Amino acid sequence: MATVEEFEGWLRKGLGRTVIHLKSHDGISYREALLNACILNVAYDSQSEGSREEYLKEIIRASGQESFIRDGMIQALSPEEIDTERVDLDQMIAVARMFAERGDIAVKSAMYDALRRVGFEQMGECYTDLIALDGVDALMIASEDFPDAMNEYAVWIVDELLAALEARDGPAEAHRAIYEALHESPKLSIVADRVGRAEEKRAFIDETDGWDYALLNAKIQSSTKLLHLSRWGQSASAEELKAAAIDLNAESNRSRLLSYLTIFRKAAFPGPIGRLLELAESDDHRLAWGAIQILATMSDPRIRSLLLRLLGEWGTCGRAVELMIGNFCEGDFSLIEQLLHETHDPDVWHSIGIGVRHLVKKHSLPESVGCLLFLYEHGPCALCRGELVEYLLKLDAMPSWMRGECMFDSDRETRKLVMS
Repeated sequence: MATVEEFEGWLRKGLGRTVIHLKSHDGISYREALLNACILNVAYDSQSEGSREEYLKEIIRASGQESFIRDGMIQALSPEEIDTERVDLDQMIAVARMFAERGDIAVKSAMYDALRRVGFEQMGECYTDLIALDGVDALMIASEDFPDAMNEYAVWIVDELLAALEARDGPAEAHRAIYEALHESPKLSIVADRVGRAEEKRAFIDETDGWDYALLNAKIQSSTKLLHLSRWGQSASAEELKAAAIDLNAESNRSRLLSYLTIFRKAAFPGPIGRLLELAESDDHRLAWGAIQILATMSDPRIRSLLLRLLGEWGTCGRAVELMIGNFCEGDFSLIEQLLHETHDPDVWHSIGIGVRHLVKKHSLPESVGCLLFLYEHGPCALCRGELVEYLLKLDAMPSWMRGECMFDSDRETRKLVMS
C-alpha cells in the first residue's frame, strides 16, 4: 500500500496510478490529499495544464470517499472571501458539479453563492458549469453581475457562457431561451447581441507583411514591439537574413537582441556563430534560449564542445540536451540518463525532459527508452509526459502496467494515445 506522500506525488504529476491503486486499496488514508488537490490544483504547471476535474472525478469515484469530498467542497466554497490566488475556484466548481448533477441542492447552492461573492469580473467563466446544470436560468443569474462597461475580457466570458448554453441545449433552443428571457433579465441583451458573432474569427494581421529588412530593422532599432518576427524570417531573402545576422552579432541591447534572435527561430542562421555561442551561456534565460534554439539546428564541433560544458551544471544541462539535436553522438542518451539519476530536483528533470522530447523527435532510437521511462516516472509535468508516452508507443517499448494507468492520466491526450 502506497504512503500518503507517494500518493500526493502521483496526484501532483497527474498519474493514473492513483485510480489503479484505489481500485484495490481503501481510500480513507488518502482523502485529505485528494480533497486538497481538488481545492488547490497541485499540478506542476496548472496554468498550462488547466483544470483537472475529469481526472479528479475518476479518483473520487475510485476512492469510496465521495461523502467526505462532497462535504469538503461545500466547506471550501463557503468562506465570505475566497482567495482565488490560492485556490483554484474554476476546478472547485467543476468538481462540485459532479455532486450537483445528482440533485445535491446544498452543493449547487454553495456553487452559486461562491460565484456571487467572488463576482463576474473575477471568475465569470465558472458559470459555464452552472449553465451546463441549469441552462438559461444560470445564465440569467450570471447576467445580474455583468459589468456596466464590458471590456474585451468580459465579452470573451460572455461568449464562453453562450457557447456553454448552445452546447447544452443546441444553438436554436439556446437562442430562443435567451430571447424569451430578455423581458425578465434585460442584461441578457448583451448575450443576445453576441448570438451569431461569438464565432467570428479575428482576421490574422501580420504587421511585418511586405516589409523589407530596412523597414523591419528601423522598427527593431526604435524598440517597436513586433509579434511576427519569426514569420518574417521564414519568408526573408538570403541577403536580408545575412544583414539581420550581421546586426545580431553587433548588437548589445537586450530588447533588440531578442528581436534579432526571434527572426532566426525558424530560419537558417547564415552568419558566424561566435556571438550565439556566447549568448548560449548567458545568465539571461531568454537570451540564452533564443541562442540555443538557433544553435540546436546546426552541427559544429564548437557547439558540441559547448554542450559538453553546459552538461556540467544543473542550471544549464537542459540547454545542453537541446543542443544535442543537431550535434548528437552515440552514447548521448546514456549521458542524459546518468544525469537524470544524479539529481532529485523536479525543475531539472523538467528542463532535461523538454530537451529529451525534442531530441527523440529527431533521433528516435531504442537507446532513448531508459530516459523516457525515467522521465515518465519522475518528470513533474503531465503535458510533457504525453509526448514521452507517444515516443514509447512508437518504439514499442511501453510496459503493460504503464498503458493501464495512462488510461486514467490527467492529460486527455495521453489517455487518447493508449486508447487508440
